[in-house]
Amino acid sequence: MGSSTCQLCRAYSRSVDDEASVELWRLWAYQHDGADQISDRLGASGSAMSARAVLEHFRDHQVLQPRPGRRINRELLIASIERARPHLRSIIDLVWRMRFVTAEMIAPLYYPPRRQRLSKNSEVVTDLLGLARHDFLYRWYPPKPLFGRPDGEPLWFLGRDSTPWVEARYQARVWPEHFTVRPDQIGTKLLTHDLMANMLIARMGELARGGEVSSRGARVRLDVPPVNWYGPRHMGLSFQDRLRGERRLVLPDGFASVSGSLVDPRPGWPSSWACPFYLEFDRGSRLIPDVVDQLLGYHALALSGAAGKRFPQLDIDEYSVPVIMVFEIASRVRKIGMRLREVLVSRGITRPAPIILVSRAELEAGGWQDPVAAYIGDPRPDRRWPLYELVERLSDPLIRSRRLAAHTALRIDPKGANRPRDTNPPRPAPQPALPAAGASAPEVSSPAPLGPAGDTEGAPGTRADRGSALIVSGEPTQAR
Repeated sequence: MGSSTCQLCRAYSRSVDDEASVELWRLWAYQHDGADQISDRLGASGSAMSARAVLEHFRDHQVLQPRPGRRINRELLIASIERARPHLRSIIDLVWRMRFVTAEMIAPLYYPPRRQRLSKNSEVVTDLLGLARHDFLYRWYPPKPLFGRPDGEPLWFLGRDSTPWVEARYQARVWPEHFTVRPDQIGTKLLTHDLMANMLIARMGELARGGEVSSRGARVRLDVPPVNWYGPRHMGLSFQDRLRGERRLVLPDGFASVSGSLVDPRPGWPSSWACPFYLEFDRGSRLIPDVVDQLLGYHALALSGAAGKRFPQLDIDEYSVPVIMVFEIASRVRKIGMRLREVLVSRGITRPAPIILVSRAELEAGGWQDPVAAYIGDPRPDRRWPLYELVERLSDPLIRSRRLAAHTALRIDPKGANRPRDTNPPRPAPQPALPAAGASAPEVSSPAPLGPAGDTEGAPGTRADRGSALIVSGEPTQAR
């Protein structure tokens, strides 16, 4: 019996406030002869359905629907989460945005150091188990060890009873595939990759937390706040690819923001800011041409401005969200960088999207402050930049707009990235071209330091049209 021909499924598909649909659930849940009563009511309304068919419906289709008590008491579920301790709401929110989390990811984010210990009776595990008992989270034990996971360590997915609160918070529909009620809903094909990407975001946050760097003559305190961590589910960006002349879908492995706060405030400077970035993780299993094509997709994404529709606060002229691709195999940084530059030159693309390449080993060793990152628009391809300084320079138009402070939560429009957008090309901006193979790099002026908002005229090398990144010039604070 397919759900498309099931009278009860059609009744359920009505709005949440449909009294008839709720009444069917009440009969089934609280009456011993509920199936017969439902069959009689359907017959009286002209929809013949036997009591046996009713039983088959609840046997075959009930997993796709919230339980009757939960459906009736939707507002009570929302209220119960709102009354919970703030860090428990934050955990549910993070699980929704990341798809799943681990106890190791949660502990340093929401618990003081003395309570981060992970054991059977620790506060972290006790809180997660409590959320799972109320169906706000779903605990799942992988059938075999995943990357970096010891045997017996669970993953925590979104539970069914969190969905009313998530829908109210984000004004978005939570479909059945977005929450977990049974193990066979969890596909394992990409789970290892997604786990590695989630752990990488958490690790980048750990490397930044509480650290200080020197950037353009100022001491800056770093953080990667979890309020802006997103996994792949929310990052599907559909847009018109101007390079191919067709619709295209980009699915980043993650999204986050690195924030900077001035240690010593300066007149005319913002006291803090946030620099969002996409995250891609390359395990080394794909061919180089496939990875290059993936990165070219980000150039087309920048041209489309779809990111500004998904996150309205980022809809700023001359700004594109940087992309950080982390490679498990260090040698692929140079190989893919060279190949991508060759393709860009052959296609006449002189203003590439802000794409940053770094190996995982160098990121672990150097963090955000050491020169470990390569920028695809740098006229000197072998130069390495401190990762934070590079992201900050590429985010200069956003910082000057003063839209985001260090821990500002980005507003997400779940449907925005799929809306049609003006297809007029962006205004051209004069910028140095990428040199051909063997050619000497052109000299361009250094980006100006951060200053008062709007003070950008006459500061060459600091601005870029939407869809194009500035070609970062000058010397980094540290370089190699």
